[in-house]
Amino acid sequence: MPEDVRCPICGSEMVVRTVKKGPNVGSSFYVCTRYPDCKGKVPIWKQTNAEKTSEGGKMFCSNCGVQLPDDSRFCSECGVAIQAISEKQDFHRTTATRARVHYAGFWRRVGAYFIDGLIMSPVSWGISFLAIVIGASVAEDEDLGAGIGLLIGAILLIVLAWIYFAAMESSSKQATLGKMALGIIVTDLKGHRISFGKATGRHFGKIVSGIILYIGFIMVAFTEKKQGLHDMMAGCLVVVKR
Repeated sequence: MPEDVRCPICGSEMVVRTVKKGPNVGSSFYVCTRYPDCKGKVPIWKQTNAEKTSEGGKMFCSNCGVQLPDDSRFCSECGVAIQAISEKQDFHRTTATRARVHYAGFWRRVGAYFIDGLIMSPVSWGISFLAIVIGASVAEDEDLGAGIGLLIGAILLIVLAWIYFAAMESSSKQATLGKMALGIIVTDLKGHRISFGKATGRHFGKIVSGIILYIGFIMVAFTEKKQGLHDMMAGCLVVVKR
């Protein structure tokens, strides 16, 4: 057994055990020497041929046992951060570190949205005012021109909000200016940066969250992973940046 294998929970040494029954019979895993006081364990996959080695070992969360995609950054089931390590001796193991993912709570997200609103308000008012003035000046009927200008201004504001939220949340920062100020980011369910398309779906999903009496937003306060309805629809999480 490699000497550096330590329990991901308490840091104690670990010993190898083999599953003797059930669907995973024959599989090996490390178990903490302090068991049953400490139930830390780390799965092991020993590769026996070149074909199997080239495919790589399967990844499981050692905290809850759920199988994970190879590129996961944290467990989508229990939220524990995942660190994948390969050993020179053809061992592949996945360790769940003690750092747990923290989902951004309701009031923190409200605060971020409030900051974004303050930032966008001057631009929004400016666009609306210019659209109304230009519309009234080019139309023969001033009231009709103002109405057309107001409509154009509303369309421009919708486009502005879409570009701002979708572009910022799909950027390398993964956050709008309000989210940056409060230290939170938007990720997919595996902890990765989202695409512009996914960010667009999440943004317009807020319409659904709003038209049902804002219940879609209020869900953030009560769901396990602090997801609103629009987050669930787009397959996204809002987490505290580490």
